[in-house]
Amino acid sequence: MKKIIGTMIGFYFIVFFFAGPIYSFIFPWGGVGETHLHPIYFGLIVLSVLIVICTSMITEEIRDLKQELKQELKQELMKISDHDEEEK
Repeated sequence: MKKIIGTMIGFYFIVFFFAGPIYSFIFPWGGVGETHLHPIYFGLIVLSVLIVICTSMITEEIRDLKQELKQELKQELMKISDHDEEEK
């Protein structure tokens, strides 16, 4: 729960305080009436980047787990085949 709250507070400060100069270059259009939308747009960009990063991390973990399971299965099959040869 602490990580979730920390992430929320961290992104709040990033989007509203530190990203002002960045999103003024990304979204140069609009006047006073549209400037309140810039933090929302930038927040959506940050959220999409966070989703992509988390998805790639999960994919990498699944790939590693799959490799480990393949290796364990090969070792078990080798043990079974060795045991069968010893019985003959």
